[in-house]
Amino acid sequence: MGLVKRHIENLTYAILQGCGMEDTDKNYTTVFQWVMKQDFSHKTRDEIISLFQSTHPGNGKGELNMSGNKHYIIHVVGSIEPQLRGPYKTSQSRDLAARRLRQAKDEEDGFFSLDIDKSGKPSIDSYSNGFMEGLPGFTR
Repeated sequence: MGLVKRHIENLTYAILQGCGMEDTDKNYTTVFQWVMKQDFSHKTRDEIISLFQSTHPGNGKGELNMSGNKHYIIHVVGSIEPQLRGPYKTSQSRDLAARRLRQAKDEEDGFFSLDIDKSGKPSIDSYSNGFMEGLPGFTR
């Protein structure tokens, strides 16, 4: 196998892993073809993965989703200081991250979901205590 082809394959697998995508033929082919069309001069691996994520969001099933929606968490530290976390590939991965943050952070912290659709329209929603407590091992 040539050095260039091996590098492209390694980068393809790094993107699949970095984006949390399943290693299916469909996903591999899509990522591989995308990598072949890019010029990655002077870009780090993380910059390349971020570039792919910004143009190819996931659909929650480990597959690509071309809907263009982006998913974030608004974490309000101490109910005072807002922080934006994300983007996450799917709303499901974002919601799981919010539950984990709730377990690890101060009870005074607030968490909200932020979805931005393909047209750029934002939608903010709060997480209920029932949702946050749905994670096994949750304690207050």
